[in-house]
Amino acid sequence: MADTTAFITLENISKQFPGVLALDNVNLTLRKGEVHCLAGQNGCGKSTIIKVISGVYHPEKGAQILLDGKLFHHLTPQLSSHYGIQVIYQDLSLFPNFSVAENIAVNRYLPGGDIWVRRGAMKQQALAAMKRIGVNIDPDKKSRKTLDCRPTVGRYLPGNCRRCASGDYGRAHRLANPPGGQWPAEGG
Repeated sequence: MADTTAFITLENISKQFPGVLALDNVNLTLRKGEVHCLAGQNGCGKSTIIKVISGVYHPEKGAQILLDGKLFHHLTPQLSSHYGIQVIYQDLSLFPNFSVAENIAVNRYLPGGDIWVRRGAMKQQALAAMKRIGVNIDPDKKSRKTLDCRPTVGRYLPGNCRRCASGDYGRAHRLANPPGGQWPAEGG
């Protein structure tokens, strides 16, 4: 049975861009153990709400965000990451000159994260993250050598999932629209 404790509650979330009201007093509660799907037409605010949750966008004045029982008026990417919120965007967001292990660990070394890179620990964390999702790639290989440059779903998804799986918290993941509109099971 799912835990009914709220992980994140959004109240009165509005976001305006020049000439566009992207979010208008949105309220949303996500409980621990639940799976949600945000569905809607292009431009309806799905990505905007995710960017508010992940700290990329700040909502307008009057917003309240309860995250694990703590009140915030906006989040930062570092704060969201600290609470285990990881986002997989629809673009291919790997660093081609980084190793597989470095790409997986990149969130850990954002401003406010670890300042010392421990290569041995990074490699072990990468191996553990890949094992959790059933991927076996040499963590020392450069990403550009492990991926074909075409951003197909089969190449796009594992790198980003590995990055999310590497988090110590890993409590809230968001998958954006896949390239070409299809997940692997759909023939993409």
